[in-house]
Amino acid sequence: YYTFGYGAAQGLGQYFTGGFGEDRWDKQSKELNLSILPWKEGGKVILGLLHNLDALSSIYVNMNRESVSKQIIEIVKRFKNTYTIQLKKHPKGGNMKFAAKEIAEKDINKALKNNIHSTFSWHSNAAIYSLLKGIPTVVLDRMSPIYQYCSNTIEDLKEPKRPDRLKVMQELSYRQWNIEEIS
Repeated sequence: YYTFGYGAAQGLGQYFTGGFGEDRWDKQSKELNLSILPWKEGGKVILGLLHNLDALSSIYVNMNRESVSKQIIEIVKRFKNTYTIQLKKHPKGGNMKFAAKEIAEKDINKALKNNIHSTFSWHSNAAIYSLLKGIPTVVLDRMSPIYQYCSNTIEDLKEPKRPDRLKVMQELSYRQWNIEEIS
């Protein structure tokens, strides 16, 4: 499936939301073997879901290595006495190095099983996956397709919003199109 938005460039566009039925999510969730798991409780890890940081400057105007690094440092300082902070690199990596004590599993399924309290991301599909797995997420970039449904500040990592995930997935499903539907 591919995402399309009105006036979109690199996925940054106006997306249509609201007023859609369950049929499309039902179809996509079956095709892709996706399900919404119950919310997890009591985790001790805040997991950062990073991007391919080499691609940031060409796609996102307000995101660059320096701003991402500053936000990660702020998160570590603010929560290091309460939670373990782990970082999960994007599968395509990038060459940005972090002096973090805790590097999460490379596999997203394994990373999200490890006692996770919440996740944070800027604009990552892994944040959507986190919601599906029952882990609340904080989304820090307003261009993320789930920005409007999630908490959006670092302060919220302690108690992030828990949106109606069925509604979120139903609305997101009307932003996803396969090649047959496009052609």
